[in-house]
Amino acid sequence: TNDAWARDHGAIFVTRSSAEAPRLAVDFDYNAWGGKYPPFDLDQRIGRQMAEVLGVPRFASNFVLEGGSIEVNGEGVLLTTEQCLLNPNRNPTLGRADIERVLERAFGATEIVWLGEGIEGDDTDGHIDDLTRFTATDAVVTVIEPDRHDPNHAPLEANRQRLEALALRDGRRLQARAAVFAGSASTRELCQFLYRQRGRAAAGVRLRRRRRGSRCVSGVLSGSSHRSDRLPHARRRPRRAALPHAAGAGITGFMTAGGIVARGAISYSSRL
Repeated sequence: TNDAWARDHGAIFVTRSSAEAPRLAVDFDYNAWGGKYPPFDLDQRIGRQMAEVLGVPRFASNFVLEGGSIEVNGEGVLLTTEQCLLNPNRNPTLGRADIERVLERAFGATEIVWLGEGIEGDDTDGHIDDLTRFTATDAVVTVIEPDRHDPNHAPLEANRQRLEALALRDGRRLQARAAVFAGSASTRELCQFLYRQRGRAAAGVRLRRRRRGSRCVSGVLSGSSHRSDRLPHARRRPRRAALPHAAGAGITGFMTAGGIVARGAISYSSRL
């Protein structure tokens, strides 16, 4: 491969009710996060090679999509971001409605939920796996920045508000819990923020211990983006939210005449 990030350039696997071929490798086109890191010709072949090695049928698409740009609950709801999927560096000739039709057909999604922008400087252009993950079919954890002076505060707060206002098509309210982003907030500011958030549905944060001697802050979501150090316009390395693998692992579906009906979890290539 040209790059090690197989979660984004590898095949996405879905399951089907067919006894002969219960798994299908969905192989989207790939352009290294909007053409940022050429060459990527070897990465574009990985989806086909994965299907061949595993002996499963392959559905090839010229639609540009990375695995980290979608998140699903296994019951037809798919999360993504406008910053990424509506970005002209991915599929410039397609609009929102066109993209939704592709997602519905490929994954059997019945409801597409759009968030706005991601973390500043993220070279993936706002991948949803940096921001919001399902922890149950009607619950998500989403990253926030409590420091109002931090450039990430406004877009992450806007995402949280969208999630809290969302009612799923089956009538259920989406439960949104917040995870504090490791931004510029000091330990005291973070403690004050968590105190103010007590009892709110968007709180419920459990953090690992990070700062020595601090009993209030028991950790932050951290880790740099995979290629952000090579991105000239990045002001700083974003922290990738290291959320549990079990949180919204993906879609398991059944093939019908109209596509794949979501019923379980997407198996990303990095989890084979």
